[in-house]
Amino acid sequence: MKILIISHNPFSKISNNGKTLESIFRDFKKEELAQLYFVDDKDIDMDYAGSYFKITDKDLLLKNKEERRVDLEGKTAVSSQKKGLDLRRYKHNLAIFRDYLWKFKKVKDNKELHQWIQHQNPDFIFFIGGNQVFSHDITVEIVERYHLKSAVYFTDDYIFSTQKKNYLQKLHYTKLYKAYKATISKTELCFGISHLMCQEYSKYYGKKFNPIMNSVNTKLYEGVEKYKNRPQDEIVVSYFGGLHLNRDQMIIRLGKMFSKMGSKKIIINVYTPTEIDSVQKNNFSENNIFIKGTVQGKELYQEIINTDILLHTESDDLFNRSLTKLSVSTKIPEYLLSQNLILAYGPTEIASIKLLQENDLALIIDSEDTDENNIEKIINILSSDEELRLIKNAYQYAVKEFDEEKISTNFRKIIENEI
Repeated sequence: MKILIISHNPFSKISNNGKTLESIFRDFKKEELAQLYFVDDKDIDMDYAGSYFKITDKDLLLKNKEERRVDLEGKTAVSSQKKGLDLRRYKHNLAIFRDYLWKFKKVKDNKELHQWIQHQNPDFIFFIGGNQVFSHDITVEIVERYHLKSAVYFTDDYIFSTQKKNYLQKLHYTKLYKAYKATISKTELCFGISHLMCQEYSKYYGKKFNPIMNSVNTKLYEGVEKYKNRPQDEIVVSYFGGLHLNRDQMIIRLGKMFSKMGSKKIIINVYTPTEIDSVQKNNFSENNIFIKGTVQGKELYQEIINTDILLHTESDDLFNRSLTKLSVSTKIPEYLLSQNLILAYGPTEIASIKLLQENDLALIIDSEDTDENNIEKIINILSSDEELRLIKNAYQYAVKEFDEEKISTNFRKIIENEI
């Protein structure tokens, strides 16, 4: 069996979508996987699939065939590291122009790409549906040209919960809406990252959507112990992840709230790959928030274990709230298994916080409630047996719902039955 994965991001042990992909395809052999992807990513795991093919904005703009070399013997795909334009940085407003670029360059008819696909001879297509029309068009073209069955997987919602700020975004939405319908109509299997997303999509598109999110090794923290001689006069809250979608502002608000508590000193450590400007640094510093940089692998697990409280937050401004409404953070399973208390701060209708609240897995702080009420809730839980109950619930839920071995084995059976 050979699966061709089409996605914007490659397999990775570090980046969110890359980690999710690796957990899903854990039960597949390297030679059973090939991947077509569309971004430069320094964190690519070149050992996970048997062959890779990369096309980026930079490749299209530089018009240099030497920028990309593909090993048709099934080893790797390599691109130049020269700096070039990357239209992803312009995000929502220029998304439509990025689609025009890919359409103008006729990427879906790229001869080199189709030679590689023919050499891979896939049996099935697995597509991560993103917010660019071009990747949908390329996937549908491959499915139709090679008469292949396929699956689509949505990790974020760009159709029902996304607000459109201006004409460009509205125009892009219209085209993306049509692309979603075309992709879903052509595919045999549909997946979403949350139960809420699957419910919404199943209802609207009239096709069954199965929930599948980032899964983890349930023995992830074996042998990892808290550092000894930690300060007893402070509580350490740790955040792991990007600061995009206004999450930095939510962390600052939380820091200000903690300063009003008047009991133990509470500090927030932020482990993030996001570049932070001087204004953000000052705002963080003023509110007992400390930037720790990026951690990964064993170092990540050590820092997760070594904290007192793990922070998950989502912005409550209307635009960013709409972007995350149906999504579940990929780091939540790792949090749940840690046997540390999770603090979720944000609007409670968002899928990730809803999952934690409905299953009684975390201390939930509604960002729309008053600081006074939220402070009282924090104090009450930290001074009672409720904290231990939440930690126990979280661990048991993670073992039951996010075991990567069980999920990947079941996923493989679903694909095999469809082929």
